[in-house]
Amino acid sequence: MSRAHDISAGPRRRLGWWRLAVLGLCLSGLVVPSWCIAGEGPKQKVELAYAELRELEGAFRQTSIIRELEQEQQAEGRFFILRPDRVRWDYLKPSRQSAIIRKQEMFLWQEGSREVWPSAYDEKAYGKTPLAVLSGLGTMEKDFLVSVASDNMLLLVPREKGGFIKEIALSIHDAPFPVRSLKVTDVYGNENTFEFLEVKVNAGMPTGIFEPSSLVSPAAASP
Repeated sequence: MSRAHDISAGPRRRLGWWRLAVLGLCLSGLVVPSWCIAGEGPKQKVELAYAELRELEGAFRQTSIIRELEQEQQAEGRFFILRPDRVRWDYLKPSRQSAIIRKQEMFLWQEGSREVWPSAYDEKAYGKTPLAVLSGLGTMEKDFLVSVASDNMLLLVPREKGGFIKEIALSIHDAPFPVRSLKVTDVYGNENTFEFLEVKVNAGMPTGIFEPSSLVSPAAASP
């Protein structure tokens, strides 16, 4: 089996890793144009996110608790989002892996490879990921039962049963980008927490950042 086949149509554990990457893609709409608005609760701050957002770029730290393996895993990387339908998610540590999504297209790359693996991006194939539902948080109550856990915490439970996500917790703070962290608990008890750092809003994207060819470069692939 070739590496290309292994990534694009591999076993459940391999696909599960890319599900983790896709989790961060949900951030395509979370930014508030005027921060620290007096009297606004966490739900209102998130709903205001859609007023001016066009581009989003930042770093993340990810902590994954895998119940089946009784392991905690750490990862770091960067993300780029161009609304409404382009996202790039780059893992830098512990190894380099990247995913680009453009509408219904997905392109995957792994460190050491000079190949990019194309794939169709389909919510049914990857499960009920946050990308499918959180990119429209202005109408979050359509897909989620929303509760305010505290002044800086929202809990979202999917209305539709049988999906991959059990609960999403959004930690909200007063900043130009209102989501401090996002924790997804899946139906198997696994937890994936993303902390967002150095976030830039509408600051301009590097040229060609969403082109698949940008994944394979002298810096991206080993000789």
